[in-house]
Amino acid sequence: MASKRKARDFSHLLDSAPKYTPQVPKDVDPDATVVEPDMASIMGFGSFGVQVDKQKKKQKEVTDKLLAATKRDKQIEAVGTAPKPDSDEDDDYDEDSDEDDDDGGREALEGQDPFGIPASHEVELRHSTKSLVALDLDPAGARLVTGSLDTELKMWDFAAMDVRMKPFRTHTPMEGAQVRCLKYSNSGDLILVCLGNAKPQIIDRDGFAVLECLKGDQYIMDQSKTYGHTSTVNDAVWHPTRKNIFATASSDSSIRVWNTDENQLNNTLKSQICGKCRAPQGKRAPCLCVAFSPDGKMIVTGCEGGGIHTFGVGVRALMTKAQMQKAHTHDVTCLVFNRSGDALISRSKDGTVKKWNARLIMKGPLNVSDKFPCTFDMTSVSYSPNEKYILTGTNGGDDHAGVLYLLNADNLDTMHKIGVSDKGIIRVMWHSRLNQILTSTTEGKVHVLYDPVKSSRGAKLCVQKGPRKASPLDALGIESFGDIKGAVFAPHVHENYKRDDEERRQTRKRRNEKARKDKLKSRKPDMPLPKSDKEFSLGRQGMIRGYAPTLSMHLARQTSYDRTRDEDPREAILKFAEIAEKDPKFVNSAYQMFGNPTEPELDMDYESEEEPKDRNTSFNPEVKPFAAKNRGNELGGGGGE
Repeated sequence: MASKRKARDFSHLLDSAPKYTPQVPKDVDPDATVVEPDMASIMGFGSFGVQVDKQKKKQKEVTDKLLAATKRDKQIEAVGTAPKPDSDEDDDYDEDSDEDDDDGGREALEGQDPFGIPASHEVELRHSTKSLVALDLDPAGARLVTGSLDTELKMWDFAAMDVRMKPFRTHTPMEGAQVRCLKYSNSGDLILVCLGNAKPQIIDRDGFAVLECLKGDQYIMDQSKTYGHTSTVNDAVWHPTRKNIFATASSDSSIRVWNTDENQLNNTLKSQICGKCRAPQGKRAPCLCVAFSPDGKMIVTGCEGGGIHTFGVGVRALMTKAQMQKAHTHDVTCLVFNRSGDALISRSKDGTVKKWNARLIMKGPLNVSDKFPCTFDMTSVSYSPNEKYILTGTNGGDDHAGVLYLLNADNLDTMHKIGVSDKGIIRVMWHSRLNQILTSTTEGKVHVLYDPVKSSRGAKLCVQKGPRKASPLDALGIESFGDIKGAVFAPHVHENYKRDDEERRQTRKRRNEKARKDKLKSRKPDMPLPKSDKEFSLGRQGMIRGYAPTLSMHLARQTSYDRTRDEDPREAILKFAEIAEKDPKFVNSAYQMFGNPTEPELDMDYESEEEPKDRNTSFNPEVKPFAAKNRGNELGGGGGE
């Protein structure tokens, strides 16, 4: 057997081959890759990187110019001493930021603002000309909803807006009803709306109605015996841990707990859990604000006159725990807990902010801070994300109107002042994920304070987007946002068409399962009532047994027109004369009863001597039986004897 041949080895040729060393100038780094310009242009990528760099540079210049336009002219006034930063605590706001940020710019900015407040830049969102009393952001910080005294509700999407800052939807929940409170749910898919009536509503993110609370019976004095509020609902709040529970406070001196899973027919809600508040004289105390504790086991409400009431949340009742009747000397406008639930902050129209021990309210306030005038019942107070500061605004008086105050959360000392508006500030909130401060004013604007370095998303997305380029549709008077100068008809964009499209894509089994869960579609229809021998008998639910299947048909049959009322009685009797003559059935029997078997002959042409001979005995429907002149003769109007 022949042996296999070994493969020839040519590796020695590689070692003996001459090596090429390119000639690199002395001023050029030898490690850098050198490509001859002629060869790069021949290959087609000679200006590729240059074009990209120019585009990025131009975009950065536009962004910097737009950011510089939103820089605040008003300086931040520091009143207190900056708190010492915790060494073992990381900055909560830099979690979403990149690691490659400019540290030099950050240090310089922090040197200007030792408090870490994102207030170097400001953006205004115009809602209306009336006071903006409702404001809330969803948990993700993507959408903003605002409500005003002009009964309009507007929705804003930061990711879709540009520098023009216009809402994507304007909605009126109910004509003539002022919006008093707006709250996003914990999941951000529902919005709780309190209007100037007794029926709060729940709408989705697009503004479509989902549920509505029932109104109670206003003639029942005991509020626990009815299923809803009987007066204006002033405030509402979602449960902190359960997404289907929310509480409302009303001017009927009651607070109620609602469950969205217990919806009734026609998407309505009933409330069986009620708590009542009373004034020192035993009268009703209208509730203006309400708050849940972080664990959801306690509800606190503020009333007119300055009272604060706490309730324990039970399965089917609210149990009164404490009643501090003189917590403030004026109406309580807002209540807020800290994360641990130990501290409670209250805001009042008497110009004070007080800190309480949430478990021991009856022992009095822990700290008090005053000189914060306000005249609106919806003036709010809020914690900062790190709970080191407490935010509140002023809206009363010319000297203090439109000032945002930051207080120390430990002793309520004034640490910071920010001039936001010439008018008053009503709502205040500091969003933790965006690190931006939002305020609503009495002139109908939303002021968003942010920092280009410390803040993320939110208003920064809008500011960095310039207005769109000119379009041929502009010549037709059509704009893409806000101002309606033309009309673009897109019928299949409506929500009803979207739902129909979704149902078409579903299988028949899935559609049947979804319809079975719908109480309205799966409701058994009313069965017809069984027949009865009687013409009319008792029925139920507006339906009557017998010939008339419904109440309306029964009433129509009973009140139908009877034509016998227009017939002459004499002619009605004489039409049976021929029949009676041929078959004297009734006349003969009547005379036989009196012993006279002979029937008298009737003279049909007999006329009385007193009766005038020219009297017309025929019936004339146009002549009334009692004419005006005959009535005067009978009553003596023509002269007495």
